[in-house]
Amino acid sequence: MNRREFFKGAAALAAVAPLATRQAFAHAAKPKAGNNPIWLMTSAFASDPDFEAVVKRAKSVGAQGLELCVFRRDTDRADHIATHLDYDNFTPERAKRVLEICNNENIRISVGAYDNLIGAKTEEMQLANQNHILKLIRMAAMLGGDANDVVCGTFVGYDHILGRTDGGFEKNLLKFKKVFQPILNYAKSLGVTVCVENCPMEGWLPVTAPDAYNNLPGCLAARKLMYAVLDDDSALQETYDPSHDIWQHIDPSDVIEAMDFKKLRRVHIKGTRNFTNDAEAVHWGRLYPQQSVNADLAKKAGVPLPGNEWDRLRDSRASAAATPATGRSSSRRSWRRGSRIRSSSRTRAATARTPATWARRFRASRRPSSTRRLSCGRSDLMATNSIPRPSSR
Repeated sequence: MNRREFFKGAAALAAVAPLATRQAFAHAAKPKAGNNPIWLMTSAFASDPDFEAVVKRAKSVGAQGLELCVFRRDTDRADHIATHLDYDNFTPERAKRVLEICNNENIRISVGAYDNLIGAKTEEMQLANQNHILKLIRMAAMLGGDANDVVCGTFVGYDHILGRTDGGFEKNLLKFKKVFQPILNYAKSLGVTVCVENCPMEGWLPVTAPDAYNNLPGCLAARKLMYAVLDDDSALQETYDPSHDIWQHIDPSDVIEAMDFKKLRRVHIKGTRNFTNDAEAVHWGRLYPQQSVNADLAKKAGVPLPGNEWDRLRDSRASAAATPATGRSSSRRSWRRGSRIRSSSRTRAATARTPATWARRFRASRRPSSTRRLSCGRSDLMATNSIPRPSSR
């Protein structure tokens, strides 16, 4: 099976997933050992107080893993955050307890926090975002790092002050190198891979902003250039969300064909589709984000306006695959309130809750059996120890 067939099959599974009932998901047959597991991204469950609580949730819905969101409690993000490990008091003993629970419950984990690391609102916030990712890299190492497939997920972000100058995109690439090369070197030294996601994050700017490109790896060209600009990219991989390309009117199969497949570590799965003839697309086109103007003027002209900062590309609709926690949604804004589901295998396919024919085809060829016990990670680290800090500018 080539990449295109592989990915189209996965996309078909994501498309039918919302049709399943919550009860069906909860009681579906568990995937056989070696199949690619389905993980939940825990940012959807901010009300769950800690790791133990989200483990219970994962088990209740039949998920096999968790991407543990560990946002700073003082983050400037407000749209979709959660903190399910205590990063201020994460010790080797706590890491061993987490791994013990994972082994007892047959759950796999990763950690992540998704902030703007190269262009936050203030210099202080930018440094705080960078230092927090270094802390999460240490936590991932304490949890076994690559030996246990515990990666550290993050965004890159974007510096709009640079971006709105001549050559601004390339200036952001160079700033990415300056900030991320030390981070990646540090991750490599601890046996941890950093995974960046491709969401453009259009809602990070006000609805009145002229543009909506807020995360450097939001397109394949940027990701290829990011690898090329680094001196050493071996500790950098991707969490690929095909829906972000679909609502940019790109066939994800073509992206998969054109990308470096070795860099694809995770797949973020949810259903999505484009409505090319709705009022927003007809009026604003499909090349640029919707703009905001005076509401009375827009009403007089008969022009639709974006409902909020996350609603500027409304010629598309996305929905997370239904889970017992969320149900279905019909817009990009609403799926952020629901569960994000990730396929977590190195071979990037989802098999839980799938037809038997697909389950036979999507086997993990390189991933250890899901029953493999997680080994202890670095016991000589403390998440709160002094850590090298990358340059911010």
